[in-house]
Amino acid sequence: MIITIILLLLTGFGIYLSIESYDYDILGRVMAFIFGIWLLLSSYCLLTVSYHHELFVVKRDAFENTLKNVRKNGNEYETFAIATEVAKWNTRLAEDKYDNTTWFYDQYIDDRINTLEPIE
Repeated sequence: MIITIILLLLTGFGIYLSIESYDYDILGRVMAFIFGIWLLLSSYCLLTVSYHHELFVVKRDAFENTLKNVRKNGNEYETFAIATEVAKWNTRLAEDKYDNTTWFYDQYIDDRINTLEPIE
């Protein structure tokens, strides 16, 4: 959210420079263009964050159901193959949780990722 506010202020400042200042007209236009495009891309990413989180949760739930069925009815080879996939899912979850704590990526990862637990 802080990045969005900063981009909005810089875009507004660029527009102000291009309108009000004769000496900094070109600089204002360049600032307004660059930060405006960056603001649009950032806004798009923010709008898709919730969708990607929900998709991750749905895939994870389906994978957990598959894991339960394999543990009930599967043989040891299927269990080993599923254990490898569990390690991949838990690694992905750990990476997303880490990215959510860094200063730049925390804006583009849904905060609900911290409530998910690793698959056992």
